Amino acid sequence: MIAPRAQIRTWEVVTGGDSSWLSGSVRSRCEEMSGSEVPVLLLDPCRGADIADELRLRLGKVYYAIKAGPYEPLIAELAKRGHGMDIASVAEAVLALGHVGPGRVICTNPVLPGSQLAELISLGVSVFVVDDVGQAQILKDSAGGFYSELSILVRVGWHDVTAGAVLAEKFGVGEDEVAGLVTGVRGLGLRVAGLSFHLGSQAQSLTTANEVAGSALALAESCGIEDPVIDVGGGFPVAYQGAGASWEQFTEALAGPLVDKTTVWCEPGRVIASAGTWLVASVIGVATRRGKRFVHLNAGAYQGLLEASGHSGTALIPPSALWAEPGVSVPARLTGPTCDSSDMVFPFEVQVSSNTKAGDVIVFYLAGAYATSCSTTFNGFSGPIIEEIAS
Repeated sequence: MIAPRAQIRTWEVVTGGDSSWLSGSVRSRCEEMSGSEVPVLLLDPCRGADIADELRLRLGKVYYAIKAGPYEPLIAELAKRGHGMDIASVAEAVLALGHVGPGRVICTNPVLPGSQLAELISLGVSVFVVDDVGQAQILKDSAGGFYSELSILVRVGWHDVTAGAVLAEKFGVGEDEVAGLVTGVRGLGLRVAGLSFHLGSQAQSLTTANEVAGSALALAESCGIEDPVIDVGGGFPVAYQGAGASWEQFTEALAGPLVDKTTVWCEPGRVIASAGTWLVASVIGVATRRGKRFVHLNAGAYQGLLEASGHSGTALIPPSALWAEPGVSVPARLTGPTCDSSDMVFPFEVQVSSNTKAGDVIVFYLAGAYATSCSTTFNGFSGPIIEEIAS
């Protein structure tokens, strides 16, 4: 009788580049998750907090955009290091205030119902962003007798056409509308502390960043705002496949016209939430249909990989690697576990081992941004659970 051949699985990068991001401790933990029922997001909170520290040195005050990753270990580490929190709802404010005082919380959602605004103010939040006089009126009414204690940032709709997601399509006034809005907000008795903008997620143009930063300071001064706060938003690029500029280069471009000239804030989300994160998925099945191979995973567009799926319109491609028995390299589509035919990971085929099968593991690096906040329980499948790791 011939003894069965021992299965030897090895790691192979499936999206190009090397595997230096797959450290020994992470690799070992990923291998232990073979056959896991649910995806797991491994998180080293010190990695994101280190980037926040660098942003503070390079730019100014950091307010972490909780929406990108409401991870308690990360929020706690950022709070311990003295950073603030950027929130967009009462629920996020409650999470933030479990770790920092209200003086380290800002609300940059320009449109909220009066009931939420009133609750935020009652919790001690006093810095808000507006891009409409009517919303400023709702904010004042919600504050009651406390409206004079509020600080307002007027949001300008500048954007970078190279960005993966252009936020200015929804928020921010035109440059020629800023002076009128500042006058209108002041006419309500509210204090305008400065201007804010957000060039969009994964913004790449260093020239645009530099020019807009300079324009923001000049515009604030022309509106008579003394020692204005210039909130440069977030969108700092993460090193996904195909990214051009780095977050360090982007920060340098923003800092040039501003640092040492005025007060600078930033509200990074993605660049902090993605750092030191590895989303670990198990292969649940492999099928060949109509001459095409499909590798089905327990994670997909609805379970932590929305932005890599193309559903968000961005198709951001994190580095990834497969742990499987070596074999001939063959093309395959990676899919999520749901019955939605568009639940695909990556808008293209990747090369995988022909011996890939159920129980193998694929890990996606830098996948922490929006991994849980944009997950659902569609079809009854769960999103990723969080596990802290020292990487």
